Amino acid sequence: MEKLTFSTNWNGKLWADCFTTIRLYNPNKYKTGAKFEIWLKKDYMHKAVIIDVKKLKMSQLNDWICALDTGYNLAETQNVLKTMYKDNEELKRTGDLTLSYVLLKKLKG
Repeated sequence: MEKLTFSTNWNGKLWADCFTTIRLYNPNKYKTGAKFEIWLKKDYMHKAVIIDVKKLKMSQLNDWICALDTGYNLAETQNVLKTMYKDNEELKRTGDLTLSYVLLKKLKG
């Protein structure tokens, strides 16, 4: 099972039964039904399955999505993404990123 690692437990979401993550668009990795081990830095948290994925641009994010995912507003979340992906060619070329907005559900047991 593939690992999905988080550097921060944004908004305390990793303790919830369902949570989201905003990642660079990767339809081969982030697809409905894919299962992951969820890690917070070097600590194993639990297993989860992807319930749904929405493809969107960073410019399409809004305060609602950002608050639920990171606990930050739109501008702060965009700054975090720009910092995390500063070497991304699409970001350098267009100032925007294609993202996967991923909804996961914690697996029991």
